[in-house]
Amino acid sequence: YRARHRAGHYVRLESTAVNRLRNPYVNAIVVHTREVHIESPAPVPGSSRHPRPQLEDDSGFLQHLEEAVERAGAGTYRFSVMVIDLERQEQIVEAYGSDIAERVTVEVGNRLHALLRPGDKLARLRSGPFAALLDGGGDRTLAERIAARLHKTVGRRFEVKGQDILTGPIIGITTSDRRYERGDDVLRDALLAASKARGDGEGSEARPAVFRTQMQVQKTRHMTLLAELHNALAKEQLKVFYLPFVNMATRTLSGFEALARWEHPQRGLISPEL
Repeated sequence: YRARHRAGHYVRLESTAVNRLRNPYVNAIVVHTREVHIESPAPVPGSSRHPRPQLEDDSGFLQHLEEAVERAGAGTYRFSVMVIDLERQEQIVEAYGSDIAERVTVEVGNRLHALLRPGDKLARLRSGPFAALLDGGGDRTLAERIAARLHKTVGRRFEVKGQDILTGPIIGITTSDRRYERGDDVLRDALLAASKARGDGEGSEARPAVFRTQMQVQKTRHMTLLAELHNALAKEQLKVFYLPFVNMATRTLSGFEALARWEHPQRGLISPEL
């Protein structure tokens, strides 16, 4: 069963009651309660314990996405998708090792799983981040509300093997309001929104980003420029410009700085900032 933590998220619990009423030193029914984690192993055959909740894999999650897209296209069903990555993940691996980094990721998965409703789906993608399919909530309000609760529960310090580790969620959101036709496109846009959130806020507190068409336009333009730049030298599109250094005391030239600039055939002279 689930219980709400005072921080706002839900934890999954398992309780066992033992009758100690006949014990004169106890004279009570003793209830042992423990938290159930999603990474725990499956129960031993014949055990009375209930199966623990498990993460979806990529293929299973994409299948759920395809079904959600089909339902949304056929009627009034709506959904949202969140991609959740972690800040400073590479730095954590470099500083503490992959084992501790994985333990932090698993704990994030536990907290995320506790926030979701029974009909929602959660996956850990092969590329690293988590993905959540929020059932029945097609506007951004539900996803943003869950994202705000995530910042309270995930955006805090973790203590693993005596190490105090600080990280936080990077969240990208997209919704069925965009009238998708393929599950792959839904996941692509949520990943792109997460990339936007990382670029806007890592190092302070990254705000969740909701996918907008302009993000795809900017990404496509950026990738096109990279491909064209790869061939710019062979096509002699890189030009050298010289910036003079002037000695203000003697008012004479003291040297030059050589700068490479890309003269694009359609876009003209491209700024180094791009």
